[in-house]
Amino acid sequence: MLMNEFVRFERRGLDVSDPYGNPQRAWAEIVALRVSVLEQTGREAIAAGRLESTRLATVRFPPPPGIVALTDADRMIWRGQVCKIISVGRFGKGSWGMEVLVEIGGAI
Repeated sequence: MLMNEFVRFERRGLDVSDPYGNPQRAWAEIVALRVSVLEQTGREAIAAGRLESTRLATVRFPPPPGIVALTDADRMIWRGQVCKIISVGRFGKGSWGMEVLVEIGGAI
């Protein structure tokens, strides 16, 4: 497995206030690591007669020490783009690796 991409996983952090006192939830980094990314190209969906701009990618990596779990409530930053986590699973003999399916280009 060629791990040639660098990504950052983030989770909603504690509530913070903006300068006007309005509560906001900030994203906090869980872990940043090298991964293998396989984009699924050529599957542009058509909705309401026009192409959608989202695409899927499969991200694989050995679980880093100290990470408890990733969920679909977290997000991934890859090449400056925010990616929505669709599912999290395991792969390999003995389920030693983590596999994350993400949607790139959609609303988070």
